Amino acid sequence: MARYGLNGRDVQDVIAMSVGGRSTGLIFEGDRRFDLQIRLPEHLRVDIEALKRLPISVPLQSVAVAPTTAQPAAPVFVSLGEVAQFELTQAESGQPGNGKRRIVVTANVRGRDLGSFLCRKLSN
Repeated sequence: MARYGLNGRDVQDVIAMSVGGRSTGLIFEGDRRFDLQIRLPEHLRVDIEALKRLPISVPLQSVAVAPTTAQPAAPVFVSLGEVAQFELTQAESGQPGNGKRRIVVTANVRGRDLGSFLCRKLSN
């Protein structure tokens, strides 16, 4: 990565956007709004060879450019496979509930009994 002028964040951003997705805007449908997300299709997200071919933009100052060119240099890319090693492993879920999502809601009921607090909140 250092040879190309890249840092870990540059590489991680490409992976995160390609596999996990990134919000790039909003879609309006009446009064409702939806995040517009971009990411690779499922069949490419699980294909290691396809992930190795993902392009990463190299900063221009790290690219040797002819000093007499009047036009701006074209962007230069390297593949993810040139700067990262891939290894497929089996991992166990470390989350409780067999990997299911969990949400915890807390409330401070100081000075009140829990029964009246719940009845009042449910009726509102």
